[in-house]
Amino acid sequence: MVGQSQLPFLKLFNLELMVSWFWVATLGIAIMLKKMLAQLGIEEQRVRLDWVAASEGDCFVSIVNDMIEKVRALGRFKQNSEEAKHD
Repeated sequence: MVGQSQLPFLKLFNLELMVSWFWVATLGIAIMLKKMLAQLGIEEQRVRLDWVAASEGDCFVSIVNDMIEKVRALGRFKQNSEEAKHD
């Protein structure tokens, strides 16, 4: 059996710090993704990043329903389609 004293490197890792860095990296990727999509002509409102815990089912449902409403209000995406060529 491995004791605490045999794994001193575990003390170097702070879970909160790791989660914070993960969040920063994820946020950076989301920002980069929004910029890339804008260059492709895709509206920024079609992309959303939210952090929801597994225990927050009601919050998740609310976020998904809100996003569905926003995308429906934006209408169909017409980039690179026949509709875009005729508009």
